[in-house]
Amino acid sequence: MREHEEPPSTVRPIRTGMSTRAALLGQRFQTRLTPRLVPVATVALTTAIALAGLAGVVVSATVAWWWGLLALLVALPLVVGLAALVRITGEIALSVLQMADDVAGIAERLPRLESTVDDVANEMPRLGFLRLMGR
Repeated sequence: MREHEEPPSTVRPIRTGMSTRAALLGQRFQTRLTPRLVPVATVALTTAIALAGLAGVVVSATVAWWWGLLALLVALPLVVGLAALVRITGEIALSVLQMADDVAGIAERLPRLESTVDDVANEMPRLGFLRLMGR
């Protein structure tokens, strides 16, 4: 088989050694910041949801004890459901980013695969029966 030159990569290398603050303030977008921020945002939103649920129960309990009991019964499943929704959304965001990295890796290897298929096709013997069908 012949050796082929690799085409230059069209995928930009993503730097990972920068701090989050340097990446946030960087203007060239050389570092992916989303994978670092998704866990922080997930924890922050989950904490805010839990505090809002707790505040709702406390405020309801100060109005009347039975409002507090009703708020506790409603707030607990609501807080758990919203926290699960936040977590699922964060995991989907990270999965989409991972999928983009995987597709970029496949795209880098694709020209080599194409040249290999071309080489194999060129080295195959010619099929004479195709000429006979054209008569």
